[in-house]
Amino acid sequence: MTPKPEGFPHQRLFRLPAELARRAQDLPVCRELVVTDTGFFPETTGHRVSRPEGIPSAILILCVGGRGWVESREESLDLDAGGLAWIPACTPHAYGAHPKDPWRIYWLHLEGSAVEAWDTWIRKGDAKLTRWRVEDPTELAERFESLWRRVDDGGTDLSLLRMTAEAQALLSEAIATRAPEDPNARHLERRIERSVDWMREHLRQPVRLADCARAAGMSPSHYSAEFRRATGVSPLKYFNRLRLRKASEWLDQEDTPVQEIADRLGYANPFHFSKAFRSFNGLSPRAYRNRMTDPFTPPEMTT
Repeated sequence: MTPKPEGFPHQRLFRLPAELARRAQDLPVCRELVVTDTGFFPETTGHRVSRPEGIPSAILILCVGGRGWVESREESLDLDAGGLAWIPACTPHAYGAHPKDPWRIYWLHLEGSAVEAWDTWIRKGDAKLTRWRVEDPTELAERFESLWRRVDDGGTDLSLLRMTAEAQALLSEAIATRAPEDPNARHLERRIERSVDWMREHLRQPVRLADCARAAGMSPSHYSAEFRRATGVSPLKYFNRLRLRKASEWLDQEDTPVQEIADRLGYANPFHFSKAFRSFNGLSPRAYRNRMTDPFTPPEMTT
């Protein structure tokens, strides 16, 4: 079977014309992340691409069906439905479809000043290639579809900006929905998520670390360590942020007195509520509410 780099039935393929690529590099924001190529290959029997010297673009591939592989000089990765592969710019590589179960893939090539920064978010360790999975590839596929809808906007400056914005949203979604490959890690993640759901249901009462740990089915010390690893903050600090977000929502949507909102959220001392709210939002609760009628209210100075 003769390898085919492209040219498949019902494929979609877009390459940014050189003139527009130069224009994108001249535009603020757009120059940070330029989509040079994107597309979808639904039927890929014989698909194979080899680039021994690499290319200037970073490449993201999402497999939505079938199987395939991606390799560099140092490693080889298999990919199936729900799997993504990231190939950094200028990395020698090859990839292709499984001969008996060829993959169906979305893909895009990216250039620009921010690609290296995205690379640090995505890559793990010193490996040239990165593979990961997402819980629901259909949501990410819709991000690719949304990007595709922008490629036919006529090549205006606004269309280039929209493509950049769609690519940023796509990368963010791909990172945010990354599923741990280790089943034990995923089990821990679900326990943490369960405890956060429990927190949201108990915003109106004082909560202790032991309560949150019990909701996760873990010891307080283990839970605290795993929660901080997953979120970057302690469980109780996260809980307080949830309460203050809810306070902000009520202040925006209701005329309820500030004291009553503090009571709803379990703040026995209104001074403590006001201090916590100001630390979170930069405004006192009353100033936060008043900003709706005076949108230019500056943040209050704190000492």
